[in-house]
Amino acid sequence: MLEIATFFCALIADVSDDPDLNLSQIESIFFPSEKKTESESEPVSKNKKEIALVDDTEESNQNRFNRLQQKIDAIYIETIHGCPTALTTPSRPQICGNDLFVYADALYWRVFEGGTDYAIEDVKQFGTEFTLEVGEPSKPRRANFHWSWGYRVGAAYYLPHDEWDLNLSWTRYSTKARDHFEEEATATTGNLFGPAISNVFAQITDLSWKIKYTTIDLEMGRGFFLNPNFTLRPFAGVKAAWISQNAHIVYIQSSPLIPADVAITAPIDLNNNFSGVGPEAGLDLQFFFNGHWSLFNQFSAALLYGKFEVNLDMDVLTEPSNFKLFKLGANTHRISPMTQACLGIGWETDFHENQLYLSLHFGYELQVWWRQNQQLSFDTFQKWVRFAEHLTIHGLTVDARIDF
Repeated sequence: MLEIATFFCALIADVSDDPDLNLSQIESIFFPSEKKTESESEPVSKNKKEIALVDDTEESNQNRFNRLQQKIDAIYIETIHGCPTALTTPSRPQICGNDLFVYADALYWRVFEGGTDYAIEDVKQFGTEFTLEVGEPSKPRRANFHWSWGYRVGAAYYLPHDEWDLNLSWTRYSTKARDHFEEEATATTGNLFGPAISNVFAQITDLSWKIKYTTIDLEMGRGFFLNPNFTLRPFAGVKAAWISQNAHIVYIQSSPLIPADVAITAPIDLNNNFSGVGPEAGLDLQFFFNGHWSLFNQFSAALLYGKFEVNLDMDVLTEPSNFKLFKLGANTHRISPMTQACLGIGWETDFHENQLYLSLHFGYELQVWWRQNQQLSFDTFQKWVRFAEHLTIHGLTVDARIDF
């Protein structure tokens, strides 16, 4: 396309100096889709050729050039980088390279997830159930995940056909939550995980919840200019994900009002591991303020079919003996939708005699994974429902990319 635009510029600049320019040939090369007239598509006799020649001489070259220039102007743009080119031309950096680029992202994210409430403060024990204290403030204890670092790496290749790009990326992130709470000796904390059993109301609660997040994305897209300052890149592909969640919760009775031989320590181990794959599609937008600075917005969505491996183990530890209350496996298959968006600002430039191109992007990224927490919520020992709560990830994404 760059060669076409360069020819356009030369044509516009030199037409006045070359009145014998063959405009018919130019029109046939750059606008071949126009229907040919009968005189152009069928053999003509010598007399018809002479008539056509007379008609051509009646129409000045200047008028024909004006019509051709109007057609060129309809598709001609000059990008923010100063490149004369045509509308919808590829937006990739114009360097003397090898059609490759690599990138690496630093991720500083935090997780929020529903269904991580595990205890409630200041409750009143009533048999194997509990009620809130009348007039007393109560609040749930939950997993509050830390801000943690992760990374994303990837590479892409521009295909020979119309400069579509084939992009492969790998993302890795892990985080954890810790919560520890101690009630007064005469107060009671209610258990929100596991079935209710007699006297499992604790004065000390402790939670450790870990999440490991891994995704692989393979996508194909094409970026192009819609006007001199605005680029668009639609893409589609496949996303694979592995999200493992492991939690350890302990309820400890430490009140002096409870004899040691009947006091209970109840540890619970939870596992909620998802693995799935499915189609993905998205759109990248970029608006250039000048040749270096830009505002970008990226959006994608995917539907992943996968398996949730769900396990819940609960032990009861007492002074004379220990025993496993139950070991429950509740695996299930689900379709898990997800959406991802990133908004930020970018800076880019070429260097090394136009053989390399550096791009830096600083953005806020948000991901929502629907129904990722498939753990079980118990009403009684025999009855439960799944939480089916969402997993949300958000934070800072810093990207560095080199085209070469």
